[in-house]
Amino acid sequence: MTSPAHPSRRALGAPAGVGRAALVTLALVAAGPACGADDPVPVPHGAGGAGQGGAAAGGDGAGVLLETRTEGRVGVLLDELPEAVRARVAGALVADDPETWRARARRQLAALTDYALFDGHLWQLPPAEVWSIALDAAGPARGRVGAHDVVSIAYHFEATLLGEATSATEMAVPLATAGDSTAVDVRLPIDPDLVAARVAGLCLTDDGFRLPFPLCLEVVDARVGLVETTLHLERLPWDPARADAARVGEVTYADGADLEVLATGLERARVSYRYFPPTRCALAEQCVGAPGWRRLLEFDAAVHNRGGGALHVGAVIGSPLEAHNVYELSECHGHYHFMHYGDYTLGDQPGDKRAFCLVSSARYSNNETTPLATPYDASCAFQGISPGWGDVYGVGLDCQWIDITDVDTSRATTLPLTFRVNPDAFLCEGQPTLDPDGTPLFEPTDFVTETGAPVDRPACTFFPGWDANDTATRPIPLPARGAQPTEPCPLPVLGPNRDCGFTETEPSIPCPAGQPVTLSCTTPDPDRPQALRVCETSTALGVPIPCDALHAVSTTVLAAGSTAVTLTCPEARSGAEPGGAISLFTAPLFPADGAQPVTCTLR
Repeated sequence: MTSPAHPSRRALGAPAGVGRAALVTLALVAAGPACGADDPVPVPHGAGGAGQGGAAAGGDGAGVLLETRTEGRVGVLLDELPEAVRARVAGALVADDPETWRARARRQLAALTDYALFDGHLWQLPPAEVWSIALDAAGPARGRVGAHDVVSIAYHFEATLLGEATSATEMAVPLATAGDSTAVDVRLPIDPDLVAARVAGLCLTDDGFRLPFPLCLEVVDARVGLVETTLHLERLPWDPARADAARVGEVTYADGADLEVLATGLERARVSYRYFPPTRCALAEQCVGAPGWRRLLEFDAAVHNRGGGALHVGAVIGSPLEAHNVYELSECHGHYHFMHYGDYTLGDQPGDKRAFCLVSSARYSNNETTPLATPYDASCAFQGISPGWGDVYGVGLDCQWIDITDVDTSRATTLPLTFRVNPDAFLCEGQPTLDPDGTPLFEPTDFVTETGAPVDRPACTFFPGWDANDTATRPIPLPARGAQPTEPCPLPVLGPNRDCGFTETEPSIPCPAGQPVTLSCTTPDPDRPQALRVCETSTALGVPIPCDALHAVSTTVLAAGSTAVTLTCPEARSGAEPGGAISLFTAPLFPADGAQPVTCTLR
């Protein structure tokens, strides 16, 4: 059959997702898209013999087993705390539940899937469901890691990679037979949380946290601390019982791609504020309703290819996809957009999604149809989603949001957030229709590009029920006031750079726009130090802006006595936003200490 009927929508005015190439976030509290290989790695697709309804049962030659293991160390940074309270806080951290320490180790290990560490190629661990993390029986202790004061614990990690049989020989270091092994030295942040905030703008651009990773390593080492470890990988003899224990991910259709929206991405929703000057591409592409300060609901958009074959796109430039206007060049961004990736809605509030590209950025499955390496990397030069892999548009990417500035949140409310992938059937969840020479065929649609050119859809014979898993919905609570920095912390993090657990302290304070000013601030209990974050105020919206650490006017630790806080009063951004006012937010450095009153006066 051909593409199923869908209501006609015009592609004009949909939001855009941009800036994926080489993007990575080190702040694993809010991890972003993975960093990929520099060069495509040719691997087979769709092999393994998995039938509809389940992964291949396994057997000699049906798949490949690789053991991966490392000896790690994970910690909590104490550097940001006053020396007088570190011993007390360290004692509390040493007493943390072992599962809290395992969770920290899991967040640190997740960095291995974000960095191009393995000979320049994206390295993927098995899915977290099959990880084994054994903590050192000696327990956590306070000590030095380089120049840093930390509480840390050693751990042993191991897990089994189960993959498509021939893909082990297509890896950067081929593992052709049982007993073949390799090892790679890696360096990871000792404290996996808040890394992006702690390195500030030294590795940051306007569209995300960027790698040149070798350059950023020095910054991360100086600001956070790095630990060195060796990741070992060994090919094992085929063992059906071990394969059964390691297998993750049901295969829905053996002979093609099947996309599933992962609801876990929607659950990572957060409210934030961003300022948009009239020249931003987000305005030109209608990602937000107007210039100025906007309140946004940001979230992950993650899809998993559960089919036994690749969702293949390939190169776009000069391809039939370009000729048929499936991909179109963005005048503002200067790169191609794919207009039919997905739709977002929050209640009745729409938010169309323009994709930058489709890449394999996460290996969600661990089974005999899932290759160990993928040719579809974050460079976007060669696009697609390998079987068992997923594509993630991470929270924080430009236009990866719904503008909720005009949504009525006069009181706290909960609204359903929905993500539907492939709403217009442009991605073939089935078998592509080809001519006798193997060239893809296209069919006309009612869609047009931004310039009015017609858009043709790749022809496809879709699997029965192909779209049954293309939609996910989750209820999202929206606070009446504030944003992520004023929401409770979902993880046990400490220090002044976290973006949660802050409280608005008092009405905005006027100051001379663009001029240096000094606040005199006190807090009554020196044994319970507080963090003071100074943010802007929006005149147009009439609210203080709960800013994150990267965009704060100032962040200061308040301990004993009176603390002088010198800063520059916010400048005018526009006629509607004249600047000249600051908002104050406070939080305990160590959350268990609780909030203490903070008084600040302008000198």
